[in-house]
Amino acid sequence: MMMLELLNSPTQSYPSLFDVSDVEKALSCLKFGKAGGFDGLTKESIAYCHPVILIQFKILFNLICIHGLCLMTLALVLWYQLLKIDLVTNLCVSDNYRPV
Repeated sequence: MMMLELLNSPTQSYPSLFDVSDVEKALSCLKFGKAGGFDGLTKESIAYCHPVILIQFKILFNLICIHGLCLMTLALVLWYQLLKIDLVTNLCVSDNYRPV
């Protein structure tokens, strides 16, 4: 039995909340040419790699949802606050900043 058939079979040992098509759909919503995150991973990295990565992401997302745990490296996010520029910007109002 091929690996793909085994992972998508109804006899797998955990419930499948996400399918490979869900991962493909989410990947198609990402834009090309954007900067990578903390780990340097970009859409190009995933789009041009071997298709087995979609299966790995499917398993990862299912396990995260089933167990309610997320790796700290996946939860690491860097936020930068950029000031919305105009002539009368009040620096003390949080609405005048946008996250990047």
